[in-house]
Formats: sequence, structure tokens, C-alpha cells
Amino acid sequence: MKKLGKAKPNPDSFQARADALQAAIRAQPGEPAGYLELGALLEASRQPEIALQIYAQGLSRLPDHGPLQLRAGLLASALGRFIQALPLLEGARRQATVPGLTLLEALSNVQIQCGRHAAARDTLEALLQAVPDHALSHCRLALALQHCGELNLAREQYVLALSLEPVPSTSALAAQIYNNLGNLDRLLGAEADARSAYEQALRLDPELPEARFNLGRLLDQAGYFEDVVASYQLFIATHPNHAEVPRLLVRIGEVLRYNNQLARALPYLEQALRLDPNCLAAYNQLGLLLLEENEPEKARRCFEQALSLKPDLKATRLVLGAAIQAEGDLHAAEVHFRELLAEDPENIFARMGIASAAQQQGDAHTAEILLDEVLAARPEQLEAIAGKAQVLEKQRRFEECYQLLKPLIDSGVQHGAIAESYALACLRTKRYAEPLAYLDQVLADPDLHFHQRRGILFRLGDLHDKLKQPEKAFPCYVSANALKPQRFDPNYFVAETDAIIGAFDAGLLAALGERWPGSDSHRPILIVGMPRSGTTLTEQILASHPQVFGAGELNQLSHCFKELLPEDLAMTADDLREHLLSLPPAAYERAAQTYLDHLTEISGGQDCLRITDKMPANFRYLGLIKVLFPHARLIHCSRHPLDVCLSCFTHDFRHLEFTNDLYSLGLYYQQYQRYMAHWRTIPDLGLFEA
Repeated sequence: MKKLGKAKPNPDSFQARADALQAAIRAQPGEPAGYLELGALLEASRQPEIALQIYAQGLSRLPDHGPLQLRAGLLASALGRFIQALPLLEGARRQATVPGLTLLEALSNVQIQCGRHAAARDTLEALLQAVPDHALSHCRLALALQHCGELNLAREQYVLALSLEPVPSTSALAAQIYNNLGNLDRLLGAEADARSAYEQALRLDPELPEARFNLGRLLDQAGYFEDVVASYQLFIATHPNHAEVPRLLVRIGEVLRYNNQLARALPYLEQALRLDPNCLAAYNQLGLLLLEENEPEKARRCFEQALSLKPDLKATRLVLGAAIQAEGDLHAAEVHFRELLAEDPENIFARMGIASAAQQQGDAHTAEILLDEVLAARPEQLEAIAGKAQVLEKQRRFEECYQLLKPLIDSGVQHGAIAESYALACLRTKRYAEPLAYLDQVLADPDLHFHQRRGILFRLGDLHDKLKQPEKAFPCYVSANALKPQRFDPNYFVAETDAIIGAFDAGLLAALGERWPGSDSHRPILIVGMPRSGTTLTEQILASHPQVFGAGELNQLSHCFKELLPEDLAMTADDLREHLLSLPPAAYERAAQTYLDHLTEISGGQDCLRITDKMPANFRYLGLIKVLFPHARLIHCSRHPLDVCLSCFTHDFRHLEFTNDLYSLGLYYQQYQRYMAHWRTIPDLGLFEA
């Protein structure tokens, strides 16, 4: 028995019919029937492009023929060629004595697509006179009215459309109407109504991408950060190939980063870059995240990548300077900010960047001049006021600092940086109880950035400590430390300690000394120890000598050590020793010269005999320092473990992750003790104990 099925079109019969119609057109080119029939035949056989050409051919002969204009306009509209369809449908309407509903509906849609909203409104009103219960036309009329600025009338039309459209669970039209109603309510400022409309749209059609996207955007603008993350996540999960996905991934990362959820934010930003390797926003947000994660070198590379794609991004160039500054290269950061200022003398943030770098280099006078210039142009610039307060505090001008900030506090200004500086001014001027209520008010703000929240909590702890209230002070310190990135890996740190102590014994130093005698420079003075152990005071004492320059805390030796090692080197004593012995003397000479060049650059080329580097963590590299600089002076500052560890825990070290909790701090101190005990066994290391 033959299987019954759908009849297939006979290609021979189609071709014969098409040939016959072509012949009729050639015989009577002014007769519209041939064009209309041939066009319809081609449309039925799924050849719309050729059909459109046939209609155009007929219209070249009969430019005002209404039915040809209508068929051509409908087909062009179906193909998404709205600009082409518009004059055709408008012509068809002019030719029609009584325009049909199909014509009016198609024309109104094309007018809306072409931005002709006033004309669409007129067309739709004519259509609704004939068919007043047509829900889709009421929806389109609402959209046209909305674009004409008649928002309240538009809302009435959406509500009317919903009353006419049955709303079963599968009603796609009702879902779209609710989505449009949500957009309108958002414009009217009715956020709660807009959210309700979007949620109703998604109940009717959970796959409607516009509603999911619009709900996420509404929640984003309203500050419902957890809700917006969930909404965008669901949108991405259901529409992974949507064009907006990379941008939404970046926004999720940005929201999580701002709320101090750095570990959660990272994979979203990385995924955005996998989908769009040229996504500027992703590079910028990832760079900011890495800065907050205390990885300034990686952050700098992100900002440089963004600038390679668009070199004139002023905001990115500014944060690039901040990354350079965070790397510890203060001179290079200052040069970078000065270049930005030379290009744009009105750039107050470049001026503030120079001031910050100058202050960190100990040049408070220059920093104050620059900040005063900013405040002369922008007296209300709160970050600049907070910056000047820091400069005054560093110069021990505590009462001036307090008087600078007090009028702002009295006027009701609540700003994180101002609050932190005010708390410090009150500490220095012994007004311990005065700022407590104000700081509690600032901390109650849920939108306060976690960096500023952390700083204020540290100051609040200090104030309670001065008031002899340890039961209030210590919880403040615990809360403040909990807001820092938790990145310290105790297992890795112990393994690194084992490897360096195991490798850098007297035998290795002697073997390396035979291969390369080391630099003959006497310039470096290395001051090492735990943070808060007196390294700063020691440097200040030494730098008071006219032939000694205090360079501060430099990361350069850490960079030298890492550059001597391949990234894939297993951190074991045997592997480290074998690798160090395999390096040519030129590698050590290059590392030593790089460090010396950095010292010269930091000192501004001054002709001084000695330059101090007070990076406390350089205690890990005393063996390498002995290899590179056998004539360097090494000073170890020590302090009672309870004093130094408590001081570390209650101090706002923004880039020392091991101070974030007492376990990590204790473990770090133990490894520090192991290092120092080991270095004392090395003959002729020349370690001076302070």
C-alpha cells in the first residue's frame, strides 16, 4: 500500500506556469495581473527576493497601482526592509478608497519601525475605528503615543489592550504588552509597577528576553544588587547567545566587585573577555578588581590592554597611574600623572594623582600645593579635601586638619573618605568621643563602598581603644579585617619558606659567589623585619644624614627574585638550588643593575652615598641580596611578637593579606622567625640587629 503524505510541488508545473506568466508580461507589460500572479507564485515557492523584483518591475510601469504597492510593501515589510516598505504602503493607502485592515496594520507597524510615530498614531486610530477590539493595534498605538511623549494616554492603551487580549498561560502577545507596560511605568517613575509588569510578563512567557533584560536593568538602577545579579544570571542562562551577554557579565562582575565579592566577580569578567576579547569594560573592571586584590602588575596589564584598543580613555589612563603607584613605582606613577596633566591642565584627577604619589614619596609640600590648586577650582571636591586632610596629618598639623573637616561634618556631609579623615583628625587631637555618633551614621549607609567602610571601622576601633573600651574596639578591628580580600595562602607561604631556606645555605652562596662576585655598589641599605617593627623610624633616622636618601618600601627585589625564576618552577629547595646554579652570571648582573637603576630613578638622580629600602618583607630575600650586593648594609628591626602582631592586626594594611586574621598573622610571624634564625647561621651575611 502506498504511504500517504503531503503532496510536493511539481517543479515542472511551477516552471511552466512561471514561463507562461513571463510571456504574458512581455506581451502586455502594462497589464498588472501578470506581475501580481507571478509575484504570488514566487512567494508561494519561497523565492521572496525574486518576487519583490517582479513587483518592482510592475511598479516601474504602473507606479500608482495600489494592489502592486500593497503586495510589494507587505513583502518588503516581511523581509525587514521597513524603509523600502514605507513609501509602498503609504502609496497603497492613498490609492485605496477604503483601506483594508491588512494594509493599515502593516503600515502602522512599518511607521513605528521607521520612527514615524505621529503618523503611526493616525494610522492606528483609523484602524481602531473599524476594529475597536483589536488588542495588538491598541498595543501599537500605546507604543506610538509613548514615543510622542503622551505617556499617560499610552498607559491607558496598554491597559485597554490587556483587557481585550485573553491572558492564557501561553499568551505571547499579553507577555509583550506587560513588558511594554513595564517600560512605560519605568519612564513614569513607577518602579514598583514596572517591576510587577515585568514579572507578570515573565510568568506568561519565561523565555521573553526583553522582559528578563528589562527587569534586570530596573533592579540594577534601583540598587537591588543581589536581585539584579540573579536576574542577569537567569537571562544569560536562558539566552547564552544574546548580543547583550558580554555586557551583562561585566555588569554582574562590577556589582559583585563593588560589594566586595571579588572571588565571585572574577569568573564573570573572565567569561566576558572569552566571549568578547575586545570588551573594554571587561578589561577595566578586571583591572579594578585586581587592584583591590593587591595584584597591581596584573591590573596594569588589563588597563594597558584596554588602552591598546582605545588609547584616549581618560578614566582608564587615570587608573593605570593608580596601578603603577600600587606597584610601588611612585616616581613612574608621578611621571604618568604629569603627562596626563600636561595634555589636559583642567584634569583635577591627574593633579590629585600627582599629589598622592608625591605624598607617598614624602613630598608633602608639593602634594599640598597641588591639592590647593584643585580646591581653588573645585572647592566642593570632597576627595581633594580628604586628600589635603591626609597631607596635613602627615605633616603633624593635626588641628588644621580638624578645622578643615569640621565645617563639612557640621553641615551634614556624609562621605566615606571625609569620615575616615575626620576620625583620624579627632584621634590626633584627642577628641576621642566626638566622632562616634557621626561614624555610626556613615557606617549605616548600605551603599558605602567596602574600602571606605573598612577604613572607618579601623578608625572607630582606634577611638574606642583610646577611650579604654577594648570590648568595642576589637570587634571593629575584626569587622574591618573581614572586609579585606582573603587571598593569603598559608600552605604556599610555608612551602616557599621551606624552599628558600633549604636552597640558600652557605654552600649555595659560596658557589654563586665563585661564578659572579656580585655588584661592587655600596649604595643599598636594606631595612627588614615584620611590619610595625620600626622600619619606618629606622629609615627616618638614617635619611636625616645628608648622604642618605630614604626610598621607602620598594617591591623591586621581589620582582628581581621572580624574574630570575621560571613561572613553572616547582617551589622546592632542590629545584630552586638547581635552577639558581644553572643561571649565567649575566642574569645576576642584570638583576643587580635593574635594582640599582631603580634606586637612582627613585632618588631623582641625587648623588648620595646610600639609599635605603625599607620593604619589611625583604627578609625573605637576604640570601639573594648577599649574592647581588655583597657590600649592601642589612638592618633587621625586631619587636616583641605580641606587640608587633597586635599592631599589624589593628592597622589598615590594604595590601598585606596575612594581617587579615589572627591565624594567618601568627603563621606568618612563625615563618619570619624561621627565616631570621636561618640567616643568622650564614657566615659573613653582615646582618645588623636593631
